[in-house]
Amino acid sequence: MTHTNSEPTESRSNDDVISIEHHRASILQTESTRPPISRLPTELLISTLHLTLPKIDLEPTYEMDPSRLYMQMLYNIRQVAKQWQQVIDGTPSFWTIIVSTMPLHVNNAAIMRSGSLPLIIVYKYADQPNEEGLPSPEEFLQTILHTRSRWSAVTLDFRDDKDMSGYLADPAPLLQTIAIRSSLKGEVDTEPLDLLGGHPNNIRN
Repeated sequence: MTHTNSEPTESRSNDDVISIEHHRASILQTESTRPPISRLPTELLISTLHLTLPKIDLEPTYEMDPSRLYMQMLYNIRQVAKQWQQVIDGTPSFWTIIVSTMPLHVNNAAIMRSGSLPLIIVYKYADQPNEEGLPSPEEFLQTILHTRSRWSAVTLDFRDDKDMSGYLADPAPLLQTIAIRSSLKGEVDTEPLDLLGGHPNNIRN
């Protein structure tokens, strides 16, 4: 007569059930400790993060640099959680602003992460560009020159008109808005200029 001992099989089965329940409990505990905003679907999280960032005002101003503030806040938000960093880095719409007052590696990263979206180009005048760690007009132009076909708006803050020529010398097919500010005392700032009513498709052959 043959006797079959089913105890080892039953023991393994019970161990598997306990392991699964333990894993499920760990997941639920992890989820419960995440802040509510991090539990949002990715699309809603992206929309919420966009709302926390400052609006980019292209009108020239002496008092503040909203484009730089935008990038600083964006990098601060990236540091909140690994999930947020992954979402932000993988969403091109967060990276459509290229600002001369940001480090070169930040602008290069923004160009790469923005994919093929239209770009806002912002150059802010600096008295001593190299000493302040900021690029000269020519250096900044070289950084962004290959993206000219994607420029949708350009805001320029120059001391010398000749610094402007390189930015406007060649066609930029998506360019809709130009804002120019003179850093010379006594000069009057201009309102942002919408080209062709802000609709480049108004161009006719």
